[in-house]
Amino acid sequence: MNNFKNIIFFFLFFLVFSCSSEETNKSINEHDDLASLDDYQESFKFELIPIAPEDKIVASLAPEGMVFIKGGCFVLGNNYAQVDE
Repeated sequence: MNNFKNIIFFFLFFLVFSCSSEETNKSINEHDDLASLDDYQESFKFELIPIAPEDKIVASLAPEGMVFIKGGCFVLGNNYAQVDE
């Protein structure tokens, strides 16, 4: 019972002192000299990549709502294995 009273006391103690009436400081942008997102995006040039005719045929067979992403080559593992592996 004595431990229960101590637990309640510490809980109330932390509850009272954890609440504060101080207002939080609103952060302001101190870095006005940094480039904005619009300036950053203007530095990139987006160009469409032409699709090969054989890829257009495969892409046209994709179900509605799906897009064709040309695959590549996947090789499992590497050539750095030890002799006993």
